[in-house]
Amino acid sequence: MYNADHSQGAIRLLFVVNPTLADATVTLEDLAVEGTSAWRLVADTERFIDEPVHGMTQTLTSELFIPALSCALWTSEV
Repeated sequence: MYNADHSQGAIRLLFVVNPTLADATVTLEDLAVEGTSAWRLVADTERFIDEPVHGMTQTLTSELFIPALSCALWTSEV
């Protein structure tokens, strides 16, 4: 996570990468993200997302599933 402590302003970035050939689950308990809409998915392995896209359902939760050979980028301005 970039700017976790808000020392660089309000915007935070979370970039998650799974460079392996196996699916993975990442535990994000310390981020207190469960049930919040503060984080917005802005890019993933398939696309860069300018506006909300129908079918983009991966939300940021405390147990984040990341498919093999993939990545995702979220932003928060809270």
